[in-house]
Amino acid sequence: MEIILNDKAIDGQFASLELFEAYFKKEMLPVFECMEKQHIMLQKKTDTYSRRITDRITLEQYLRQANRTVATIMKQKLVQLAYHEPHWDLQGMQSRKDGNYDYPGKCEEPNCFTEAIERNCPLLSLQHKDYMAEVYKCSCDGEERQIANIDSQLRLYKLLLLWEAADIRYIFETYSFTKSVRFAVLSGRCYAKEALLENGLLPEDFWKIFSNIPRLIEDKRNGRKTHFWDNIEGEICEYRLTVSGNREFRLLFLWRDALVFLNGFIKKTPKTPAGEKKKARELAKNTGK
Repeated sequence: MEIILNDKAIDGQFASLELFEAYFKKEMLPVFECMEKQHIMLQKKTDTYSRRITDRITLEQYLRQANRTVATIMKQKLVQLAYHEPHWDLQGMQSRKDGNYDYPGKCEEPNCFTEAIERNCPLLSLQHKDYMAEVYKCSCDGEERQIANIDSQLRLYKLLLLWEAADIRYIFETYSFTKSVRFAVLSGRCYAKEALLENGLLPEDFWKIFSNIPRLIEDKRNGRKTHFWDNIEGEICEYRLTVSGNREFRLLFLWRDALVFLNGFIKKTPKTPAGEKKKARELAKNTGK
């Protein structure tokens, strides 16, 4: 997978370095860490570092400042992802001089939009009033393209869940929920991950399960019994959702220092299968507080 950095979204829009740093720590740092971990290639333009983050300071000038903790962290993440190759405008450029492109905010071509259109890959945008859409409707020579726009951790994770689920445990465990999420492991097996990957769930199901976790946390934290959860026995609870094919999917969990998912299954009988309850008890017994 590759993502094109939207250099147009680095346009001096931050009123101060403090606001830029707060945004970077909350949204972009998790994005960069995920991209690094998942080996996602960031394509960028060679002059990106000359773009301004405030009305007076360029990205390059900012990164050269000493004694700024966030700048130091940014250097560590940006050097590999954004400073070195690949640069789409140097080698392997796919934008065409004779292409008839349509995209938001027409500007000199080739640019990040024309390259994203040709590669059919997402854009990565810093927070900018002109680049807030989740998806951009673009086209080349009359052929439509839907270009995803990533400006937060949530949008990147949604894209990953809708594209593939190979790293679903990583996505669930590293997202910044209001309560940490963990998957229990017993004898080297992660039964919750297996349940997610081996029950014929669709990418849309993964997104539904993931995106409703904040509601599950809120309801459980406030003691509200809703259709999202219920107690099974003792401290073992179940997370309940209807997924594709009108099937009922269940993830059993513990409410401890973290929300700990134990195991899961497609529910086919009114009662929770005895085997799944037994498995959950064993996982709970061997899971730390």
